[in-house]
Amino acid sequence: MKKFRLNSLTSIVITMAIMLSCGGYLFADDTEQPEVIEEPVIEQVEEEQPEVTPEDAEQPENVEPEIVEPEVAEPEVVEESETDESVDESGDVQEIISYEEVVNVDFEYDNNELAEQYIMNEMAIGNQVCYASVFDYNEEIAGLNDNERLLLNYLSSEISKIASGDRESYECTEETEPGTTITYLANTVIEIPVEMFRYRLEDVGYPEKSFQEIIDEYYQFNHRAITETLLYSCPYEMYWYDKTDGMRFGYKVFANSEYIWATLTFRFSVAQDYRVKNYESNRYLMESSYGLSASAAARNARSIVYAYDAFGDYDKLLAYNDEICRLVSYNDEAAHDDVDYGNPWQLVWVFDGDPDTEVVCEGYSKAFQYLCDNSVFDDAGLYVICVSGTAHFTSNSGPHMWNIVHINGKNYLLDVTNNDSLGDHCLFLIGYTVGSVTEGYRFDISSYRQYRYEYDDKTIADYGESVLELRNCAYLDPDSRDLSQPAFCGHSMQLSGEIGLQFFFTLPASVDPSTAYITLSGKHVNETYDYADWQPGNKAGTSNAYMVQANISTLQMAETIIPTLYYYDALGRLQSLEGDPYSAEMYLAWGMANIDNTEDLQIVTALANYGYYAYPYLQNVNHWSSNEYAQMSISFTPSTYDYSGILEETSVHRIGYNLSGSDFTRLSYSLRFGDTVSLRIFLETADISTIDTTAFSFNGATPVIGSDGNRITITFTDIPATALAGRFTISYNNALLVSVSPLSYVYGMLNTTGTSDAGRDLVCALYRFAQACSST
Repeated sequence: MKKFRLNSLTSIVITMAIMLSCGGYLFADDTEQPEVIEEPVIEQVEEEQPEVTPEDAEQPENVEPEIVEPEVAEPEVVEESETDESVDESGDVQEIISYEEVVNVDFEYDNNELAEQYIMNEMAIGNQVCYASVFDYNEEIAGLNDNERLLLNYLSSEISKIASGDRESYECTEETEPGTTITYLANTVIEIPVEMFRYRLEDVGYPEKSFQEIIDEYYQFNHRAITETLLYSCPYEMYWYDKTDGMRFGYKVFANSEYIWATLTFRFSVAQDYRVKNYESNRYLMESSYGLSASAAARNARSIVYAYDAFGDYDKLLAYNDEICRLVSYNDEAAHDDVDYGNPWQLVWVFDGDPDTEVVCEGYSKAFQYLCDNSVFDDAGLYVICVSGTAHFTSNSGPHMWNIVHINGKNYLLDVTNNDSLGDHCLFLIGYTVGSVTEGYRFDISSYRQYRYEYDDKTIADYGESVLELRNCAYLDPDSRDLSQPAFCGHSMQLSGEIGLQFFFTLPASVDPSTAYITLSGKHVNETYDYADWQPGNKAGTSNAYMVQANISTLQMAETIIPTLYYYDALGRLQSLEGDPYSAEMYLAWGMANIDNTEDLQIVTALANYGYYAYPYLQNVNHWSSNEYAQMSISFTPSTYDYSGILEETSVHRIGYNLSGSDFTRLSYSLRFGDTVSLRIFLETADISTIDTTAFSFNGATPVIGSDGNRITITFTDIPATALAGRFTISYNNALLVSVSPLSYVYGMLNTTGTSDAGRDLVCALYRFAQACSST
């Protein structure tokens, strides 16, 4: 694989940003890392590791401790010219080559279908889908060279912005023929930054190589393959693209006495239906409100799912039906006046909060399925599908779409559209009177309300009779919430102090809470919580709601915990009720998809990274077997860290110490990772019998003091994430010995020779988590 050297710091920064965008692929680089020195010791949850001691400090007696900064080898700095930030376009600039081509890719798709799928992915509460399942991305990009992959990554990022409505329009100039230019507003014209493909002439072999040879080596772009790969790898993000009009690719190569560079432009045509109104003639101006509406709708829909998370299955389905009816009205114009059927924004229009965006039956049914698809039900086999055919009502009949709910092993009809129109729940989980899959089903609501539903041939062919066969009696909810019985009603997490997994439950007045208790059990958790340990819980919205919290370490985030409530019934018999298993990992997956508050989202994301990076490093240093703890497996893109940048940021937290005249000969320190952090200081002495522990004094917190052989152990325990930047001082006989912060450990790990990337990632994740928590 060829390596292309980018000749400015700006180019390098841009290149790395591009590689990290939109599922981009990273390529190995050969950048030499600065050499660092000894590692501070890390203690783990399960066992203590041997400490590595920093070099003895030679410092004057009774002075403020000097901040210890181990010597670090400086990375090699490449000399840059003053023209690095912009191309020097002085009088000696010459245009070497100019090229333009229209690219039309034979790609069969329907813009509206892609748009609808884009919305479904954008609004998904679970993991978003970026790439078509039938497309082998790795295989396809294997045919692209390094520069083409660089272009692909950059274009993918910009196309995602276009789809979501986040790419602003700007005034664009295009040369239509020699000497003639036009100017127009555009947001689908992507101009590649000049710095991406700008080189010093001496670096590319000029004048030994001719310009043509340099162009053949550095400026050959298979723009057709790039466009094709984009369409297959990000099909939903390109729902707006007009393949019939194509993509116009153009580039020019310039040179002056020092540089050679290229201007590359990709102009993606916008399908007529997605162009800005009143600008239909401008093929490069996409209507951004579509993507923005999807984002707003996603927030509203997620709030509905979360609001009814603790409800039983029947109540949850009923609530979703009622919420949709409350949010939207039927679009008579679309149904009767030859408006484009199957408009892709129906799902968005239900949740966008705009009363003017009304939907037909397809919008109602798809919205209901969407909420159900992104919910957790007590019945693990519960699912909802949309079906289509013809509906016959008292005064009218016509094409229609409705839902089938599969619950407790049976199928029931649910028609949200007509529940809204009729103003009741008469078509909610009902059973038919007479009929079959092939003949259709009749539902006798009353002597004067008889409705009939017939599946179309495509629905029968797609699903088969077993999926479409309905039950001949209405659904009776066996699990309706009975406030006379104890019940679990939800989960949550404590994030910024200790890491705590919370379980909410209710007790009826007939149960004496002082005789009840909760157990939380998992592989490394086995705790019992009496009434005195319970906290008030408002999740269920009743006065008899309680909460218990299991504090867990970063290593236990993937561990499933099962709550069980034990209580005495009216006859004095001990009863038990088991709740749903839950884990911190499940909460974090939900939080990263649903939380919109920026500060809270930063904490959740930082905690997810903290847990994700804790496992590989701590397992390795503790030599645990592979099944001792579980690796977090939520599908999110872990953060990558600028080690040198964080090293500089945390330099203010470096440990300072002065052992002169103190009878202590050596110092080391470590962190213990649990639901909170503990900071441990080890002071070695030649004769521990000479040490008077009562002579210690502290500022910041009162630690636990112990001894081990010829060393004193001082432990500051239970430091929450909000206080990790705090500083602790230790004095002995009124002389200041040590000034240290938990974040001193982060600096030390990053500034230590031999620290693995896994170790660096862990401490960087801890640092970012501390930052996120301290900002709230």
